[in-house]
Amino acid sequence: MLYFSKAMWLKFTVFLLVFNVYGASAQKITTIPFEELYGGVMIIKAQVGNYNDTLHFIFDSGSSHISLDSTTAAELGITTAEQDFFIKGIGGLKKVKRTRPLLLRLPKLAVDSFEFSVNDYSILEESYGQRVDGIIGYSFISKYLLNVNFDSSVMHVYYKSTVYKKPKKSYTLKYRLPYLPSTNIAIKDEKAAAPSMYMDCGAGLALLLDERYVKDSSFLQKNKKPLQIQVEGVAGIAKTRITTIKELRLGPYKFKRVPTYLYADEFDILRYPMHVGLLGNDILRRFNWWLHYEKNEIILTPNKGFKDVFDYAYTGLSIFLVDGLVTITEVIGDSPAAKAGLQKDDVIIAIDGTIVTTVKQTKTLLQYTNKKVDIIAIRNNKPIKIKMKIARIY
Repeated sequence: MLYFSKAMWLKFTVFLLVFNVYGASAQKITTIPFEELYGGVMIIKAQVGNYNDTLHFIFDSGSSHISLDSTTAAELGITTAEQDFFIKGIGGLKKVKRTRPLLLRLPKLAVDSFEFSVNDYSILEESYGQRVDGIIGYSFISKYLLNVNFDSSVMHVYYKSTVYKKPKKSYTLKYRLPYLPSTNIAIKDEKAAAPSMYMDCGAGLALLLDERYVKDSSFLQKNKKPLQIQVEGVAGIAKTRITTIKELRLGPYKFKRVPTYLYADEFDILRYPMHVGLLGNDILRRFNWWLHYEKNEIILTPNKGFKDVFDYAYTGLSIFLVDGLVTITEVIGDSPAAKAGLQKDDVIIAIDGTIVTTVKQTKTLLQYTNKKVDIIAIRNNKPIKIKMKIARIY
């Protein structure tokens, strides 16, 4: 029979207490690197089933499921079930199919079994200029405790039972489920409000509001002149408008003059008036966070990108990567691009003498408001030079 002295019991008790508070690392399953795309959208690499191809997935708290691109599924020879179902997203309502149950394989982590929905993500791939093989949403996120670190571009995955210590100078934002996290966000323009919104780390924007809410609440200042713009989502392309609001606040953290999309939600994606919009990753990427669906909370700590300047530039261009070329796919009427003479299908080669090869690089070079830029493009197989003055969102 073993004998423990009172001193030994005391040391053992202290050890357990310390482990429970600081022992999160012992419960860590894996660390997953991610690539940050324009607007803070995160791409992680994974494999499915017994296929060895490395696939690229958008990590998306705004998705209630897990999905594969239809071209990727066809290339891998993954069959789909006969039963169709519908998904909703920016761009509308879309009918998709499901796969048989498949294994999801991440670094040092394999999760069984997911029925992937199968959707055409060519729009997202061309918009970001990056391969998009699928989306990882609630089906995966709800199984774990996640620590997302934008400073080091990694996501740490823990067991849900892990005890972790709240970081100093952080804020705990409580949210509601099921499936998609939503919470009340403090916003201010003509008046102050704190309506319910989704938290969507798969959206490469700061804030989106339902046009019905803007009209019904008279929230925006009357002198605002929103500009026409095009956005891309999982269900297609949608025309929307963009402006700014005076302030957005998450607990003690305030953001001034936040770019805000105004969306005519004809398919009731946002479920107005229950929810009036969504908070995107151009806000969330400014924090490192713990995401815990079981506790319904996200713990936010400002990171080195917290004070990054928002993109206020307006050109009226939609730019996709088409067949490896930076291509104009839409020119909004009466926009700076239209006035300068740019046209749909023009291929952008250089901006102010810098050769451009990616969508992210091109958008970065067009972020300087009230600046005239020289654009070299190819039109009908001939080079053209156009000078365009970039406008500003107000």
